Amino acid sequence: MVHLSDVHLDLLYDPEAEAECGMPMCCRSSDGVAERIIGGKFGSYRCDLPLEVFEDMLTHIRDNVKPDIVVITGDLAPHNLWSQTDQSVKQATSTTLLKVAEFLGNSS
Repeated sequence: MVHLSDVHLDLLYDPEAEAECGMPMCCRSSDGVAERIIGGKFGSYRCDLPLEVFEDMLTHIRDNVKPDIVVITGDLAPHNLWSQTDQSVKQATSTTLLKVAEFLGNSS
């Protein structure tokens, strides 16, 4: 069994963007080109999860853990509460669930 929670997938993640932008969540092109610390390919503490890292994690789970069941308990959207819309939350949630189905839907 695998339990996924608090994924916080950021579909607008930009690895070249500033990771220390002064907001609760950074690493988006709207934060500007990094002058201090870039988010980088694998993300940063002040950034939410890049899609590529999420896909790599799901590949590892599929190839090594091979779960019989996957439990997802929510909190999937990124932390950008000041600019979220119903549509952006739905998009992050549906992308997360579709990726889980794509990578783990038939992992046996």
